[in-house]
Amino acid sequence: MAIIIAQNMVVTAVQSGASGKPWFAWRNYVTRGNVVAQYEDVLHPASNLGNTNTALSWRSTSLDEQTVDVELGGSAPIDYIAVARHNLGSSFCEISVEALISGQESDGYVELIAGQFLGTDEPVIIRFGEIYPTRIRVHLKPQNAPPQVAILYVGKLTVMQRGIAQEVVPLHFAYKTEVATGRAESGDFLGRIITDQSKSVSYSFELVDYGWFKREFGEFAKTSLTQPFFFSWLPKLYPDEVGFGWLNTDINPDAAHYAGGIQVNFTLDISTIA
Repeated sequence: MAIIIAQNMVVTAVQSGASGKPWFAWRNYVTRGNVVAQYEDVLHPASNLGNTNTALSWRSTSLDEQTVDVELGGSAPIDYIAVARHNLGSSFCEISVEALISGQESDGYVELIAGQFLGTDEPVIIRFGEIYPTRIRVHLKPQNAPPQVAILYVGKLTVMQRGIAQEVVPLHFAYKTEVATGRAESGDFLGRIITDQSKSVSYSFELVDYGWFKREFGEFAKTSLTQPFFFSWLPKLYPDEVGFGWLNTDINPDAAHYAGGIQVNFTLDISTIA
């Protein structure tokens, strides 16, 4: 499972139709200075979670139950956490999430997501109802190996106003592979070696309200060329298909005037980690 949704959100998502629209989790409030773990390897500290480099990771040194805390100011709305380049699936690590709510700290932690086993080391989005927390706490109960995570996002995701407008290559099959072939002078086949592999998808959206685009997607259009993001193209139908990627080209919306106002069409050309 690569998407986990809080129980109190399931009915709301289905009733609103939002479950059939792509998610983009790009707002992130984790920094090198506001994340702390109970256990950390000296060469792989929790502060590594505050960057977007998937080659740098936080690595715990313990199999004990443990926590990772993200300190927040309580003024920003939060409705998701996400992880990538982790071993929480293969290490059979149970994960749960709770929070201290701004103005209600004396009530203690509120459970957002009960204990879950991810079952995969692929990117994961965990979504819950919107809150204003002063602290997000991730509980981890590893079994087979100490947990490792390279990317941790905490923020508010964007649910697209409309669904994808054209046929697409499903994320699990969107590989872009470079292969070197070994061949003898005699013509014999000697084998093949994969020299590079990534994933690449293209999503087009049509007749999106320009006001919505400016309000909900304008900042994303400015930052996503340099800042990677999580996304799910069909959260309800394919919750196991979550990507962590970046834009290859600018988002240049084409605007046209219709009876209902200004509508825009645009395409997202995305590369992801394999």
